[in-house]
Amino acid sequence: MRQQYFAGREGLRKFWIEPRNRGEDLATGRRCVVVRAWVCALCCALITPATLLATSPLTAEDVNGDGMVTGLDIAEVKYQLNWNRSVDEAANPRADVNADGQVSGLDIAAISMVMRCRDNEAPIAVAGEDQAVEAGQTVTLDASASFDPEDGDALRYRWTFDNGDVVQGVSVDRVFSAPGEYWVELVIEDSCGATDSDGQWVSVSPAGEVTADFNISPEPVKAGESATFTATAPDSQVYGYFWNFSDRSSGYGQAVTKTFTQIGMHSVTLTVIPLGGSPIVETRTFMVQPSLVLLGMADNQVSQAAQRLSVAADGVVWVTGQTASVATVDVSDPANPVVLDQASIHGYLLDIAISSNGQFAAVAADFGGLYLFDATQPADLTVISGYPVSIVASDGLGAKGVALHDGYAHVACGWSWRVYDTTQSSGPSLVANLPLPAYLDQPEIAGDYIYAIDHSTPGIAVIDATDPALPALVRTVPTLGVPQSLHVQGNYLSVAEGSAGFQVFDLSNPDDPAEEIRKAYSSGTVRGVARAGQHVYVANVSRIEKWRITGSNSLQMVGYQPLQYYAYDLRMSADEQPFLFSAVASNGVLAVLDP
Repeated sequence: MRQQYFAGREGLRKFWIEPRNRGEDLATGRRCVVVRAWVCALCCALITPATLLATSPLTAEDVNGDGMVTGLDIAEVKYQLNWNRSVDEAANPRADVNADGQVSGLDIAAISMVMRCRDNEAPIAVAGEDQAVEAGQTVTLDASASFDPEDGDALRYRWTFDNGDVVQGVSVDRVFSAPGEYWVELVIEDSCGATDSDGQWVSVSPAGEVTADFNISPEPVKAGESATFTATAPDSQVYGYFWNFSDRSSGYGQAVTKTFTQIGMHSVTLTVIPLGGSPIVETRTFMVQPSLVLLGMADNQVSQAAQRLSVAADGVVWVTGQTASVATVDVSDPANPVVLDQASIHGYLLDIAISSNGQFAAVAADFGGLYLFDATQPADLTVISGYPVSIVASDGLGAKGVALHDGYAHVACGWSWRVYDTTQSSGPSLVANLPLPAYLDQPEIAGDYIYAIDHSTPGIAVIDATDPALPALVRTVPTLGVPQSLHVQGNYLSVAEGSAGFQVFDLSNPDDPAEEIRKAYSSGTVRGVARAGQHVYVANVSRIEKWRITGSNSLQMVGYQPLQYYAYDLRMSADEQPFLFSAVASNGVLAVLDP
């Protein structure tokens, strides 16, 4: 026999290790169970027949902080607890008594469980009422009404189906695809291993008739745009869906997405194979329309070579041309745009802008000056803010472009930048005259910043207009070529650059536009660009092109609309149903398109 020491709460304890793994506490003379060289002396005070047969859970000190009080003789404890197992089995020191995957000994939790479960009552299983559904519908099985007589005891739920599937959970969903009567069994179990069972019948009737109907979205289908074809028959009742298109392409699945490049009539055939039924076939024809549709054209009553336009909120588009005239067009009916009025103005008209409050329109005329019109009277262009049409700036300035911001007119005059206060009843008054190191024209407003074409660099000049009396040229952003026109839509600045192509800039940082898209052209002349959503619209010679943004600086042309005449400036309306407007030279004044 050899000696072993253990430092416990009451001091140093000494044990003799015997063949039967019994030791004696030298301080008390009690004998205790030992299976390791170290053991809590407190166990000796706890493990007695009287303690083990107590009705309340045992407690003890966890000396080494591992969550267990180890070192108990498995056979001794099982004998004292009167477990209904054989003595031979209990004598096996490697038995996993509490089924926790550990065989190093019994912890207090295992002993407590045995004591607690000695008088345990079994739980009561409640599977719920029988249910009746159609094939393919979802059935919810809910065992939440089940309970355990001893409150607070956790329960485990197991659902068994007649095909052998077993699903755990208090509530489960199940779909029965074929008609019939199905028995579902519920078994619940408490923490002591006591179980109870219940069940319910699920009566499944044949589902409604399976068809080969399908939907197409969006409609109408447009060339270059994605269209999705979706079968209406639920997949729970169908073995497979097979699609065949007139261009010899095919697809599989309840929904397929396809892009068409050819304009005209197309057809699609859907074959649906139901579960346990014969194939069902449906064929439908549909039209693939141009992705950009010309709705209407406003004919000019006098030749004016329209080049610049501005869209008012009241459904009126203002157009200027090179032949010293301005026109207003009612586009409330996009298919039938109507010219409301025209006025001749001295000078070579270059630009037009509408105030944000819709009160007046400003026209910049080279060799003429700045003209203000009452925008609330688009059908009568003879009145400007209550005084006759006249050249507002009579000092011979060459007005190359105009932008309106908070009651002020910012006028690009080539090598200078002038700001006029337009709120005075007596007429505009000059509040700032900024000399410029570059030749600027055709400004566009975006918040407190104005962007203008810089013909000297070439590029886009950025002007801080926060203080109208102190406009400041911040920088010039280089472009591919000499800009022809600018357009601000939302957070983007689109730049038409003639034969060089076009660019789109992100205005998230307004004083430093960042290039988002660059498209170089090998032929043609780009005179107008507008970005809206994931598309860019381009006025290229005598057609309007539609490009889809497919990735970072990546574009794909998805369609175009030919025009009879050259297309210039492009603008988008701000309506829920946007329309695209283009100034058209020669005999046309305005083209209205559905984008």
